[in-house]
Amino acid sequence: MLYLRFALDYWRTKVKTFKLAADEINEDFTLRQLSATGVMTRHALQFLKSVYPRVFANSGKITKFARESWGVQNQDEAKDRSDHIHHAVDAIVVAALNRKTLARISAAYHECEELMQGRGALKIAYPWESFPEDVRNAVNQILVRHIVQRNEMKQTKRNGVFLTSPVKLSDGRVIRRVPAAGDTVRGALHNQTWYGCIRQNGAEKFVVRKPFDSNEFKQLKDLEKIVDPGVKNALLEQIRNSGMDFKTAMQQEFRMKTKTGKFDGPVIRRVRIFCSMQEPLKIKEQTYCSEKAYKNYYYAETAKGSNFMVALYRKPEIPGTEKTYEYRLVSLWNWAKEHRQSGFVPYEQREKNLDFIGFIAPGTMALFYEKSPEELHALPKSELQKRLYKITEFEKDGERLRLHLRWHREAREKGKAAEAMEIMQMKSSVVSYDIPAFLLRISQKSYQNHLLFDGIDFEFTADGEIIFRE
Repeated sequence: MLYLRFALDYWRTKVKTFKLAADEINEDFTLRQLSATGVMTRHALQFLKSVYPRVFANSGKITKFARESWGVQNQDEAKDRSDHIHHAVDAIVVAALNRKTLARISAAYHECEELMQGRGALKIAYPWESFPEDVRNAVNQILVRHIVQRNEMKQTKRNGVFLTSPVKLSDGRVIRRVPAAGDTVRGALHNQTWYGCIRQNGAEKFVVRKPFDSNEFKQLKDLEKIVDPGVKNALLEQIRNSGMDFKTAMQQEFRMKTKTGKFDGPVIRRVRIFCSMQEPLKIKEQTYCSEKAYKNYYYAETAKGSNFMVALYRKPEIPGTEKTYEYRLVSLWNWAKEHRQSGFVPYEQREKNLDFIGFIAPGTMALFYEKSPEELHALPKSELQKRLYKITEFEKDGERLRLHLRWHREAREKGKAAEAMEIMQMKSSVVSYDIPAFLLRISQKSYQNHLLFDGIDFEFTADGEIIFRE
């Protein structure tokens, strides 16, 4: 019976977890994660003790109690994990804990019930008088460097593969194994949906087949996207004749109109609709080609994140004119097609009338300046940290390129950061030099005249120092 009860509780909890809504999910660590963290901590402790003689570990509860007791964190508030610097705060607190202080905190924590409730019944002396203020000042000097591994162009290599039959060289040596390398692209080349191309009023337009249901068509005006006039008119007539509201009418079966004037023709299950594509890619040729060239290919849309790099150029300096960027967006699809060809020209050498200045990619750090890049040289880190961002995504807007950026200290997922900005009435298109926006989406004009890039205009060292280039 006891086993059956445990099994029932297990499956009941599992089913309940699967039914949770997004806003009901507990973001705290699970017991499994806590156990894994404890095992990793024990192994890390033994490893560090082999290098450093004085190493000891303490639990997260003790660190939390120390933060509250030393005035670094209020006792009635939860730990703020929306900011990456909370790791630095913990590191400073742990560094300030010596064996004597740790022993006192541990004894008080286990013996006093009030301490477990966070009431701070025991007054523990600060490591020094201005400890809370010094911690806040120190973390406000931190510039968070995000290191991103760029593996999109990393090629596959093997030490060697066995030949089907040995090969004898001219010098008498016999080779049975040879080194091997593949042609590798790491990442999505394009989205999975296939698109077609038609010509209407002299312009080429892209279409895609979609199920005709309430998921794709949520209101009556959505039917205007349907390509075929006969299908569209048949659907509109049946919906209007039903006498029901649109949502209810969409539950019925729709058919084509026959010569008798009745809707007893083939069932309409899928329809072609118009769609907008920023970067249509010709993936492959149709099996049966048409006389019209634009119909002979399968088209697909560039996958999110497949525009993995941007080559930046600048026109030669002309006295009295502003420096402006020219860019070339590098997609995985184009790079995969071109880089093995004999006539492949590196992007650094492609533009003869422009000066190549470097590449930027998601993960590249960037600094904003207001009037002149030189103003950043004299700013302290406490001011630089308000202007430091990380590029997260490229967005092609017609012929222009928009940058999506995230503040270097922002640790929340994109949706929650956007909600916080909405509550604080922040705009993602406006750069603030006093209260930094958590997320930014800026136009080409903004980053041409107000942005410096890591690896091009400055060096961001591993220890968090910024060295500006001349």
